[in-house]
Parts: sequence; structure tokens; C-alpha cells
Amino acid sequence: MHTDYRRNVRVLAPVQLVWDEVSDLHAILSKSMQFLTYDLAADGGSARFRANLTWGPLKYAIEGTATVDEARPRELTRYVVRVPQLEMRYSGTIKLTPGSATETMLDYSGDLDIDHRLAGRMRGLFNELIEEHMHGLTARVKTRAEQRRLADERLLK
Repeated sequence: MHTDYRRNVRVLAPVQLVWDEVSDLHAILSKSMQFLTYDLAADGGSARFRANLTWGPLKYAIEGTATVDEARPRELTRYVVRVPQLEMRYSGTIKLTPGSATETMLDYSGDLDIDHRLAGRMRGLFNELIEEHMHGLTARVKTRAEQRRLADERLLK
């Protein structure tokens, strides 16, 4: 089963403040509500995590790994999440484009591939999961970057 999703958000903050919110794996995982716990490797480029898949009253505990595939400062972060027990691979790409000195466009795209035999029957769950993840992460990044911009402006007055 394959599904993909895209989300574009206009952030009223300079690209550096937005980059600070998505620059590494810790920044991304800490803003993703799906991850219950995670342990970063010493280099910060990979992590092991625990999460719950929740669908109505059902909860299914999963474990997996996340790694940063590519990071270009103030421009792009690409990461991959793997969950072997579901034969799942998720690839997320966060691109930042400066719109002006105080505005940044955040483009987040995600591709989810699941080869588990029950994945087709649970397509609705996985579509909800990826949509919830992307909306939540982009909303938290936007809010934090804009709050930091406002705080910086007040400090400079």
C-alpha cells in the first residue's frame, strides 16, 4: 500500500527561526505526537522510538527507527522512519523557501509505503495517521517560529 500527502504552510517568521524548529531529528520527533518515546543516537542523526497506532478503541504498540537522510541548512531536511513489524517505510521531506525577510514557506511532503498483508484493509487508519502527523507537525513548527519572532521583536524594541 502506498499513500502520500503534502502540506504547505506560510510562516510569518524568518527562515532561520523556522529552520531551528526542523533542523534535526530531535526537533522533528519532539513535535510529532505519534511518538511516545525516542532515544537519539550520539550523533543525533538516528533514533529508536516507540509509538502507538490508535484506531478507535484499538491500540497497537510499535517500535522503529528514524534517520536523517539529508539536511541542507535553512533549506531542506529529509528523514526516513522504518517500522519492521509493519513492513513500513515513511519518507518525510521538509523544504523551506524564504518569501521575504520575515516570511517563510514550509512545504512538507510525506510518502508512506507499507507491505504488511493487512495494510490494504487499514488504509483509512494510515491515511488518518499521516494527515494528523503532517498537520500537527506543521502547526507546531509555525506556532513556535512565529512566537519566537514576536519575542525577538519585543526584545529589540
